[in-house]
Order: sequence, then structure tokens, then C-alpha cells
Amino acid sequence: MRNIVQTLEEEARKAANDLSPDVVEATDVESLIASIVDDYSISPADVDLVPLQMKHKLISSSFAAIPDPKDLTVQLEFVARCNRSAQWLVEKQNGEFWEEVENEYRFYKRYSISAVDSDPTKTANEAWQKDMHAALTLCNKLIDAHRERMREQLRKILTQRKELVLKVNSSARLLGIPLAPVATEVMIPVERRSLTLAEIDTRSRAGEPAHVLAEEIAAELVKTMRSFGSALEHQPVVAGRILGEDEESLRDVLLFILNANWERVGGETFTGEGKTDILFPWNGRNAFIGECKIWHGEKEFSLAIDQLLGYLVWRDVRAGLIIFIRDRKDVGAIINKARHTLRSHSNYKHDSNADDEFVLSSNTDEGRSIRVSLIAVPLPKD
Repeated sequence: MRNIVQTLEEEARKAANDLSPDVVEATDVESLIASIVDDYSISPADVDLVPLQMKHKLISSSFAAIPDPKDLTVQLEFVARCNRSAQWLVEKQNGEFWEEVENEYRFYKRYSISAVDSDPTKTANEAWQKDMHAALTLCNKLIDAHRERMREQLRKILTQRKELVLKVNSSARLLGIPLAPVATEVMIPVERRSLTLAEIDTRSRAGEPAHVLAEEIAAELVKTMRSFGSALEHQPVVAGRILGEDEESLRDVLLFILNANWERVGGETFTGEGKTDILFPWNGRNAFIGECKIWHGEKEFSLAIDQLLGYLVWRDVRAGLIIFIRDRKDVGAIINKARHTLRSHSNYKHDSNADDEFVLSSNTDEGRSIRVSLIAVPLPKD
């Protein structure tokens, strides 16, 4: 039961994370929790204590032609209607089994009563009532704990998601970003991308090499993120209303912008040795992997480089380090420090031909090069 419970709770958490922003924004959190719990949790176990039938069988432990009554046992089998969750009772009781018969569930339990008992049927029935009440109480206590645990997990996920969606959508409206489905053309206040997934997929089917197409996707993502930073610089008052205090909050705003046109961009997706902030999987490879950090100095930035390299696997060749800069007094000096840190890293090979792009060696294969884009996003004053 434990493995199934864990699986159900994992599926429920995934369902909460997969809900569309529109549904999260429009629906009460408790209503969403109730719906997901109904769909994914184990229902309380129930057995009809009035059995459908009782089967009797006389068993003798003696080989005598006329056995002594003390050697005779009356075996009684109770057959009762139940729901599917009653299968968990089998783990808590002995001498019973559960099965599905003609689209309904049935629960079986046997009792052996001495033939010298004044009323074996009554004795067995009393035992049946007592045992089933105790078993249902215990089983449903475990199921209730599982359902409550699922509710708490969902409440945490959905409360955080709702707060984020409300904040981002409110800010998006302030910025003039239409909140239309991805399938339609979406205009955002950053440089409009010139490449579409439809075009990429068409070219892939025509036989164009996957690594070439993945490279173009990565270039477009980097361009979009840099223009996002430029948009924040030009609208500091409005931008200040969407920015939180940590990398996760800032990353989620950036993910919102990316997903306005690139619906495959994910956050906190596991890859390599950990989970990266931004991931764009395409055609069996990661077209781009990115890590978001608030600038806290060269030492912290060097650790961020190590962290990013730890995520990369052998097929990943494009990556990005997005640094959010809160100190606007000397943004240029901070960017130069970030460049110096990249060039001083033990994996550094050389600068790329593109602006603020650096070639580093892979942690797992020194002969394999990884292109890392430095993307600086100056933030407005708090």
C-alpha cells in the first residue's frame, strides 16, 4: 500500500503543477484541492456489514465413522459487497480476500467455529461485525492520513502557484502583454522572435541536422532574455512591481516571458547532477539550459558556474548564466567582474565570436566544448 500511496501523491502533485495558469487564477484553491484529491487519492474503505451470503461447511479432524462433536468445526464464509478500497483491508486481517465480480467488488472472510458452540452462526456473525468494524477503523485512519497529507502538499503547491500567477498576470496586464493562449500570436514588450517552433519542426522533418536547429533555438532564447532585461531597464517603475526577493521569483517572471511564445520552456527540471532553472528540451536533446542568480559577488558567481556545469550532460552544448543585478550604480563594472570570473574559471577555453559568450570545457569530457552566454538583467531599485 505504501508504494501505491507514494505514487498517487506524486501524481497529485504533478496534476497541481500541470494546471493551466488560467485555471489556477480563476478557481478557489480549496476547490482545486478537493477535485485533485477526489481524482488521485484512495477513497475511504467501505464494506457492507450485512453480508450477501454466508456459506456453511462442516469439517472433521477425526477419521472415526462417527466423530466426536469436539472434533467437528463449522466453517462459515461471509461474502459482502465492498468498494475498491476494501482491498487494503486484506493487509490488516487474516483469512480474507477481495475480488471484482460482475462490475462490483466483494469481500470474503472465513471463520471456523467449534461444532459444540450453541450457535456457531451467531458467534461467527458477532466476530464478523467486531472484526470488520476494527479493520475499517484502522484502514480508514491510514487512508485519511494519506488524503490529508495529499491536501497539505497540494495546498502548498497551489497557494504558491496562485500567488505567482496573480502577480505575473497583474504585471503582464500593466506591461500590456495579452494573456491569450500560446497557439495565437502573442506580443510582448521585448524584441519579437524571428524563429518559430513550427518552422523548426518543418525544417527538422525536411532533414536539417538537429544540432543546427537546436543552436538556432538557443540563440533565439538568449536574444529574448537579453531583450527582457532591456525592457526592464526602460520600464523601471512597472518592472519593480513584478520582481520578488529571490532567484525563484525572478526566474518565474522570466519563464512567463519565454513561455509567451515558447511553450516548451520549463523551470526546475532535473538534468545532469541537479535541477536547473531554465530548460528547453527539443528533439531528444536540451537545446538550452540556464541558471538564474542574483549577483552577490565573484565568489558566488564562480559557484554558480560550477553549479551550471554540474547540470550539463554530454549532449548539452548551449547554456546560459542569467545574473540579476540589483546594484544599479555601476552595472558595467559588475558585468566586467562576471566576465572576468568566467575567463578565470578552470574550465574556460576562450571567448566565442558572439558578444558575452564563453567557451568552457565539459566536466565529464574535457574535449567537449560548451558555449555559455552571460545574460545580465539590471533590476530597478526596490
